[in-house]
Amino acid sequence: MIHWVKLHTAIVDDPRIGRLGWAEKGVWVMLLALAGKLAHRDAEGSLTGRLDTLDNVAWYLRTNEADLLPAIEALVRAGLLVVDEDGVLYLSSFAERQAPDSPAERMRRYRARRRTEYPIGRSQASLAGRLRTRHR
Repeated sequence: MIHWVKLHTAIVDDPRIGRLGWAEKGVWVMLLALAGKLAHRDAEGSLTGRLDTLDNVAWYLRTNEADLLPAIEALVRAGLLVVDEDGVLYLSSFAERQAPDSPAERMRRYRARRRTEYPIGRSQASLAGRLRTRHR
């Protein structure tokens, strides 16, 4: 089990998600969390996005199949969910989106944050001093 999953901000611009109703979006987010909880991995150790069969997914989400089925069908039509020949549900692109960032990517994000938090020519101490002065 992993304790968190990445939720990319790009979902707000993804038409597959944007065209879903609020209920389907909520189910999709819960399926992301469930995939993280189950943390199914392939032979190489990579996350697969494998959930389970519809009846078991309904149990995990504390609902029943009849209530869950319309959302599952909408997610399959949108290409966000895949059903294999055994009826097992998989989240599309889960493994790719949950993969760890490369060290270079982490460093790029760190440097971007630093530029925003501490613009050139302003030290952390001077920033702290300005904040204290402003809030007095």
